[in-house]
Amino acid sequence: MEIIQNKSLIDLNTFGIDVRAKYYSTVESIEDLQSLSKNELFKKNRLFVLGGGSNILLTKNINSLVI
Repeated sequence: MEIIQNKSLIDLNTFGIDVRAKYYSTVESIEDLQSLSKNELFKKNRLFVLGGGSNILLTKNINSLVI
């Protein structure tokens, strides 16, 4: 499980808007989520769950941990 800082979300939203996540990590399993939940960045930051990126219009950088 990797946490990326200042990650562009341009490829993760259907509008192709280049906004950035303060922190970003992918979760593909229960084990990934359990591992991530033990990380200090998970505990100290707000969370933003991003699904397929087709039902949201991102207009500004996200000052959270995007999962």
